[in-house]
Amino acid sequence: MFRAKLVFINLIKMSLVLKKNNVVNIVKNVATDLGGTFTKEFGSATVRLDNEKGQGFIKAYEMFPGLGAIIYNITFNEPFQFTLSKSPVDPLYFIFCLEGQFKHRFGKNGAYTDLDRKRNVILKSGHDEVNEVVIPADTPLKISVISVLEDRMQHLKNTDRSILGTYLEEIFTEISNDKPYRFLGKIRISTANYVRIIMDHQKKGVVGRLLAESSILNILASQLDYHDQETEAERLNYPIKESELERVVDLGEFVASRINKPISIEDLKRESGLSPKKLQLGFRYLYDRSINGYISNVRIEKARQLIEETDLTISEIVYSCGLSSRSYFSKIFKEKYGINPSEYKKQLKTVRTDSE
Repeated sequence: MFRAKLVFINLIKMSLVLKKNNVVNIVKNVATDLGGTFTKEFGSATVRLDNEKGQGFIKAYEMFPGLGAIIYNITFNEPFQFTLSKSPVDPLYFIFCLEGQFKHRFGKNGAYTDLDRKRNVILKSGHDEVNEVVIPADTPLKISVISVLEDRMQHLKNTDRSILGTYLEEIFTEISNDKPYRFLGKIRISTANYVRIIMDHQKKGVVGRLLAESSILNILASQLDYHDQETEAERLNYPIKESELERVVDLGEFVASRINKPISIEDLKRESGLSPKKLQLGFRYLYDRSINGYISNVRIEKARQLIEETDLTISEIVYSCGLSSRSYFSKIFKEKYGINPSEYKKQLKTVRTDSE
């Protein structure tokens, strides 16, 4: 388990020593030291924080021996620093930052490396090194951290997850136990989608557990797949400059924030400073869609959310999502989900009535 001790001076400091891969105990200790509210379910635990130290939640999932995940959806009011101290067992960490950023370094005196959003990051310290992480203050952070212990992989090889166990065993053989390993991958939107699911879902009990487990396994599989693609390919280039691709990522969020208004390529050009050609290349690469296809998809996803979570009429939803007409909305909704929105709303109402 981790032992955590926090001292509040100019920043929040935490020292973690890994004894075994028990992420639930980590979260329990964090709750005690940060003054958060701790709750526990089978195989998972949550800390909710709403005080002078920060706001948000940290959730842990104990998947099975050797594999755990911690999901951060939190904003700290002071810089948050923690150290993973050296120990006889050094996990392999699969990290994906959906929002925000943080700094990482090996050792106490090494240089920090910025770990930015939507990048595939894999870390493993050597036996003589520590991992030190600093999260800035007042920065909303959404991050998935999956930890894997090599000495527990034998368990996976004897289960229905044997392919995953073999895959992980292969990556461990490529990494020296004596030297630190850090892989900084490219921007990967498909991984971001899996992380977003586990961040946003509110399901409880068995359904919530199954949804979380499938999301974590998809995140891990996605990160492994992209690691192989980028390390085995002789040359894997972005279609546009990396800095320009970052601006396209920002545009994805810009679109989501104003879907009730008309959005033109000229608007996106003005917002990003990118040419229409580069915009199209960027959206195709990140989202596998044209610009108009992406905008339409964001609107229809938002509409589905409003159907599920509000009592708005279909006409009100069409208006609030910036769609051109109710008939067009019904057409594209049915194309995507196989059912028209009115019937979808009726089915949801029936399910809710039956469950009451």
